Amino acid sequence: MKRVRDIAMLLRPGDYVVLLLGLLLVAMLFSARLQNPPGQMLVVRAKGQVVAELPLHMQRTLSIAGTLGNSLIEIVDGRARVIGDPGPRQICVKQGWISRAGDALLCLANQVTLEIPGQSAGYDSLNY
Repeated sequence: MKRVRDIAMLLRPGDYVVLLLGLLLVAMLFSARLQNPPGQMLVVRAKGQVVAELPLHMQRTLSIAGTLGNSLIEIVDGRARVIGDPGPRQICVKQGWISRAGDALLCLANQVTLEIPGQSAGYDSLNY
């Protein structure tokens, strides 16, 4: 408790203003992210080629052959995710669900990508 009080004593009024502006910016970016419409289709690519275009409203699990082996993709309730991947670190599996227009999942080791196309693409740090 004393440590928190020591840190609070080091902060000046301008520091609180910067902290508040930072929190407001994060809240605005988060709300802008939620304004993307839900996706309708999932485009699956393997080795740079489109291998499937699937509607997100149909529940299914499919296996896509990539460079290292097969990636298992699950579509449930308008969302998609990778549930199994031969990549050594399982990065694709850890990325979680995608459901909105402009969302993408990249399995670079296995060269498999999932994308939900749409008119409104989400925030992209590469194009920023």
